[in-house]
Amino acid sequence: MAQQTILSLFRRMDRGQLAADLQTGVNTIVEHIETNHGDGSGEITLKLKIKCDAPGSYEITPELTVKIPKPKRSKTRAFFNEDTGTLDDRDPRQPDFGVVVAADRSNGLTHLHQAEGDD
Repeated sequence: MAQQTILSLFRRMDRGQLAADLQTGVNTIVEHIETNHGDGSGEITLKLKIKCDAPGSYEITPELTVKIPKPKRSKTRAFFNEDTGTLDDRDPRQPDFGVVVAADRSNGLTHLHQAEGDD
């Protein structure tokens, strides 16, 4: 009697959906790592619960878990503004330069320059 390998049985588990989901999981992990410029790692866990439900008959229940790497986040520098009590993305101790204010305004960043007389 020829023995069936677990791989041929695996290909047919859940009508082939388990193998398809495994491939999708691998592809998704690789895509996320590529998006993160090679940073991060993913994990795939396959569990097979094997139970004898009658003499010579086995029930195999697969469980597939895919852990996707989290996106890499950039750090942001913020400065405490003593006048407003808030964090700003520009240092309130630095003077405003006209060309910078004009550039910010042309880019819709007028909220950055709300000092007295600077409307």
